[in-house]
Amino acid sequence: MIGVTSCRDRVIERPVVVTLSTSAPFTSALQTPTFSSPILDVLPTPFVPTATIEAEREITPAPFVTSMPINTVVLTPTPVYTITSVNLPIECYEILPEDELGWGKLNFQPCSHFEFSPDEHYLGFFFGPTDLCGRGIIILDTQTSEVVYRAGVGAGLGFEFLENGKVLIATGHCEGGQMYLFDPTAQSLSLLGSLGRGGWNTTKTAIAFEVYPYEGMAGAVWGYNAERDFLFLPQPELWGGQIESHLLWTPDGSHILFLHRPVSYTFESNTFIFPGSQSIIRVSATTGEKRVLVSDSHYDYHFCEGSDNWCVQWHDDWIQVRRFPFEPQSIAYTDDFYNLPVITCLLYGMNCNESAELFVLNWRTGELIPWNESLPSTLTP
Repeated sequence: MIGVTSCRDRVIERPVVVTLSTSAPFTSALQTPTFSSPILDVLPTPFVPTATIEAEREITPAPFVTSMPINTVVLTPTPVYTITSVNLPIECYEILPEDELGWGKLNFQPCSHFEFSPDEHYLGFFFGPTDLCGRGIIILDTQTSEVVYRAGVGAGLGFEFLENGKVLIATGHCEGGQMYLFDPTAQSLSLLGSLGRGGWNTTKTAIAFEVYPYEGMAGAVWGYNAERDFLFLPQPELWGGQIESHLLWTPDGSHILFLHRPVSYTFESNTFIFPGSQSIIRVSATTGEKRVLVSDSHYDYHFCEGSDNWCVQWHDDWIQVRRFPFEPQSIAYTDDFYNLPVITCLLYGMNCNESAELFVLNWRTGELIPWNESLPSTLTP
């Protein structure tokens, strides 16, 4: 899974709509709603510099000539930046020949979205054209003007400076991508996981994502603790035998919950096999401790009632879950496979043959209480 995906190569990840724990935007290369990015709005707004630096963030390109005689050569005006404390690289003034390899002639666009690290030692920004799904990303040492990180045009999707001195960097192109952790001091880059649906916890000390392949039925969850600087839940190298989905942060931001189901595929018969029921998993973002919170071989468990069951409402430590009878099944793939009621029931708890049994689940203890029989006092049906 290491590397950058491309529209020109075999795509390995499914483009998804990202749902956030906060509505604040991630620093993104996308300047137009024409494109749908798998990490659009993945993360909260990065560090906001001081008033002095904030003033330097504005870009003031030189005005374009509006009228010219016939047969004159039109020159691209040199952009003028109000960031005067840093010597910006050549990418902020012209397109480099190496950046046009594989693309052809590109239109120059000024660098944008300047963000300083918390200690102002590093400056991040986008460069390159805005019509390639992603732009380029540069991380610059403000004291030496050295480019310590560079993602080429069309590959940069987003970045964010962290309080621990490192940088989250998202790369990819149009469909899918990867999230990396960059250490500007050591100039080292390490893969965190694939891009997908997810976001920060309420305290912004840890981040988690659920990810899916571009084709096939599988899914995995990974999580990184920025405060302690470790992967509290690494993304497995091979995750074709499971579906992990519907990632939730607990109200206090200390744990994640998600659904887990075993699944396999038989190539010869083009058949998906569901050998076991769906359980609810809990993982500590502080220690990485993993626990099966709810599981029963005869029942599937889904979060919340409603379309796609994306939960948004907690009742203190309790959350609604739905239970459906389960039996192992083998289902042949067809053109309308993902619209079959049996599949929407297995994946989302929708269009099931039987009505759901409603319960409330305590994420701390794993206690499960029928919704209409013994509601805690804090819950309202």
